[in-house]
Order: sequence, then structure tokens, then C-alpha cells
Amino acid sequence: MAPPEKFTKNLNSKFNESSAIFTADGKTMYFTRNNYNNGKKGKDDKNAILLKLYKSTFDGAYWSDAEELPFNSDQYSTAHPALSSDERTLYFASDMPGTFGQSDLYKVAVYTDGSFGKPVNLGLESIQKARKLFRLSQMNMICISLRMVIRDWADLMFLFLKLM
Repeated sequence: MAPPEKFTKNLNSKFNESSAIFTADGKTMYFTRNNYNNGKKGKDDKNAILLKLYKSTFDGAYWSDAEELPFNSDQYSTAHPALSSDERTLYFASDMPGTFGQSDLYKVAVYTDGSFGKPVNLGLESIQKARKLFRLSQMNMICISLRMVIRDWADLMFLFLKLM
């Protein structure tokens, strides 16, 4: 087995990159990064560095510089991308305005021209006090981990939802 190698230098910042997903052709990558772009840290009103979603494309030789997705903000986090099997819907977790709990799951249309629709909350109001994070499995499913506090007890639950 070969030793691990850095993926690409131009996408590695001195902060956190994680939760990378790739399109089936391997030419587009979506990932989570701390709010750090072009050598500058972005902070919210409370001086916190939050999370944002980024996109990079591969031209056959090089990965493009990280491009912020248009629905990111310095005032809330967007994280943990997942793609539908037809790659026309991007799912993610966020605490953007309109969130029912500490963070919720959202979906957004991915158009063939590379643009995006408006994020839509998936509306899991029944678990609105939970913090929702997720990852996509190879079986077109979302695994949602929920941390709920009920009567001073913290419970961790896992839900599995099939992507449409």
C-alpha cells in the first residue's frame, strides 16, 4: 500500500477541510471548510469562524481553487454536503435562519449550468430541538445523527433516510 499523499495543495488551507464528496465522474468536489478563503478568515458578529460549503472542479490535470457556494454566509454555518444519485440535488446541514432546531437539514437544486436554487429546509419539525448532522453512504442514504437533550439527559440517535 502506498503512503498517503496530500490531495492537492491549492485546496488545503491552514484550517479545516472535511466531508468531501465527488460527482460520479470525479470532476466536481463539494466539501466543508472553515470560513477561510483567499488567505483571510471570515468571522460572524460574535467573532466566531463558522463552516461553509465549497466546490472545486478538476480539469484533468488540476483542481480549481475553492469556490464558495452562493448560499453561504458569515452569519451561519453550512456543512456536510451529500449529493442525490442524479447529482441534481445537494443536501447539507445548516443553522441558517428558518432552522427549527440548533441545525437542520436542507436541500438545494444543482442546475446543469453550475448555478444553484434556493435552499429548502427538509422540515424535520418533530425533532426540532435536536442538532442534525449527516453523511451520505454509498447506498444513496443519509445517516442523520441527532443529539437531543431531554430532561437533562443527552441522547444520541441515528436515523437513515433514502435520498430521492
